[in-house]
Amino acid sequence: MRNLRSLSVILGTLALLIIVLFISIHNYSSAQLIQVRQDGTGDHITIQAALDNATNGTTITVHAGDYFENLLINRSITLTGQDNDTTRIIGSIDNSLVTIVSNNVTIFGFSLNSTNGSLFPGISTNRDNITIEQMFISNCSQGIIAQGSYNVRIRSVTFTNNSIGGIVIDRSENISIHSTYHVNDTQGIFISSSENITISNSIFLNNIIRGIRLHKCKDVNLTNNSCIQNLGNGIHITNSNNLFIEGNNCSLNNRSGILIEESDLATIRNNIASRCEDSGISIRCALNIILSGNICANNSYGIRIHYDAISREDAVCSTVTLENNTIKSNDINFLEEFEATSGKDKDLQNRFYLFGAFLLVIILVLIILTNPSKND
Repeated sequence: MRNLRSLSVILGTLALLIIVLFISIHNYSSAQLIQVRQDGTGDHITIQAALDNATNGTTITVHAGDYFENLLINRSITLTGQDNDTTRIIGSIDNSLVTIVSNNVTIFGFSLNSTNGSLFPGISTNRDNITIEQMFISNCSQGIIAQGSYNVRIRSVTFTNNSIGGIVIDRSENISIHSTYHVNDTQGIFISSSENITISNSIFLNNIIRGIRLHKCKDVNLTNNSCIQNLGNGIHITNSNNLFIEGNNCSLNNRSGILIEESDLATIRNNIASRCEDSGISIRCALNIILSGNICANNSYGIRIHYDAISREDAVCSTVTLENNTIKSNDINFLEEFEATSGKDKDLQNRFYLFGAFLLVIILVLIILTNPSKND
């Protein structure tokens, strides 16, 4: 009897294992591999046809060629080009070249080029867990635009001649940008109302407005980037908090190397900001800022700090700690500016302006009363 029970247990276990193995094999086989070749030797000759026939988990490999398509990705897939020199997606209608409307998408190994006069994005998404790598994106409005996304990873992507910016991100979280190259865009990166942002080892060269622009962001890490020869600022951050900016080279910009405005809690250390037309580092109306180990040389101003008060003691803004910075060979090495525009000082200034206006009215009335009319 016991032997029969043992045999039943063994057979039941074997049956369960067979079922699990069958399910695993089925799931593995359902993760399709699809080939796209324009010569007809693959599964499809267009990328969109492959996307339309894919299921979640599919990997689509696209072989070399010029694909005149605008793609819609609505499944969780991996889309890989042979390489970004020979596998080109060229937009042919008035829309994003690639629109991602599904979570968990990876795309790499393509060149994206718009033929519509930089009016539409290269890649647009509002989804989560998006990875974009080894791409070349040019002549779009935004190279990549993400809105309301979570976990966006961008690696080894080159952006050039994009009319609004290389990367534009809004209302998103967990953004990682690494080893990107931005040249001749209107601006390299613009990120707003987002948090947990890392930008590292990227190059921003000859962009029309600026290299990196952040607005209303928090928990920001900018490390080992080169922001050089931009027509505006190298790095420009406003209304943000908890910033860590280290090891960046922000030189030869037509305005400031690093400009921080109306922000809170920033450590700016071991950066180089040289040969800029304005300031190496400029801090305006910012709280709890540490400047440490930076090199600011051959600028109009080495370090420039604007206090929103009539004196440092009255300042409610621009509290800055300086530690071991090298400031040399600038037209003005260090400048502190004071302006009464906040709190009690601002109220005093407003009263002064009102009083001045009142006096002007009195003077005008007296002039009218004392001047005889033409009829007299």
